[in-house]
Amino acid sequence: MGAIRPDFTGEDLLLFFGTNALLARAVAATAPDAWRLQVAFLLEGLSTDTAHGPLPAAPLTTQQMHDVMGRLAGTP
Repeated sequence: MGAIRPDFTGEDLLLFFGTNALLARAVAATAPDAWRLQVAFLLEGLSTDTAHGPLPAAPLTTQQMHDVMGRLAGTP
């Protein structure tokens, strides 16, 4: 496996894992291995070989990620 694109952040990883976990729980009874496909897409998409041009939006800041996690936990 090679290097990942340099514009991928820790906040991006947390966001991916969080959204993937929600979906994995939702499809567990129907397709228990569906999460594996999503992780494969992520890993292939992060390759420096497939990185072309700027991303369509800025990554979340650390503060934005804390805000998101707080909302998921039910705190305002």
